[in-house]
Amino acid sequence: MALTTSKSINLSGQSVINGVTVETYTASCSEANPKTMYIQQSTTNQELRKENRTQCRKDRDEFEELAYAMQDEMIANKGQVDSTEE
Repeated sequence: MALTTSKSINLSGQSVINGVTVETYTASCSEANPKTMYIQQSTTNQELRKENRTQCRKDRDEFEELAYAMQDEMIANKGQVDSTEE
């Protein structure tokens, strides 16, 4: 057997209402293949989420924009690395 490894960049965020975490968000993007990104969302307080749906959606959208910006930067940087390796 041989050890195989991979490197990824992770981003995490939380939607916090009145000091309580209502939702959590994570994004993971592989440095080897940054065009593939995984975004996960988890609700940790259903009642507060129902009461604050608009804010939670806004927070989720903001998180996704940050995640996609991270991905775009990784893709651009990978393109620079790939072109210097040729």
